[in-house]
Amino acid sequence: MQRLDVPAPLIRLTIGFDGSAGHSGQGAGVAWDPARDRWTARGGIRQAGVQTTGRQDLLVMSGEEARLIVARDLVEVGPYWTLARDRGLVPPGVVFQQVSTGFLVRPRAAGGHITVEVVPWFSYLGPDGPGDVRFTEAATTVRVPEGQTVELAGTSFQTEASRRAFGLVMAGGADGSWESARLTLSARIQPDWSK
Repeated sequence: MQRLDVPAPLIRLTIGFDGSAGHSGQGAGVAWDPARDRWTARGGIRQAGVQTTGRQDLLVMSGEEARLIVARDLVEVGPYWTLARDRGLVPPGVVFQQVSTGFLVRPRAAGGHITVEVVPWFSYLGPDGPGDVRFTEAATTVRVPEGQTVELAGTSFQTEASRRAFGLVMAGGADGSWESARLTLSARIQPDWSK
């Protein structure tokens, strides 16, 4: 009986999200100022950026599944009226759709490795209006060495543009923007505290 009644190991999954975005610009120019009867020069540099980091920990029994919900519920924009004393009224034209984006994960422990089936899903509004919610999903299996991190998805891009002007105004400048995002997964088998 003791050989049959063996609990499946618990696996701690850590899902991480790192993202950054920003823009920068610089410019300089010289122009004739008829009010002052002289040339004036101006220049400047600007830069702004934001970084986001998120982490979600799940404790899942080997062979079972868990859901990671990234986003839920889409609001179809309509009018919103504010009544006296900050009370709100949602008119019949506003619809809350049950759509979501996330991942279904199924980890299995085998030796020093953990195999995780990852099924991302994405639901969206179809072309037939508010009641038409459609789903798209795919599946992949990754083998994660215990305690190590694998990258599930990532994207990045960068744009740059320059501008020049000649004539009564002589100027030049450049603008740029960047964005990157990364989704990672790490897995660790939890100690068996039943012994």
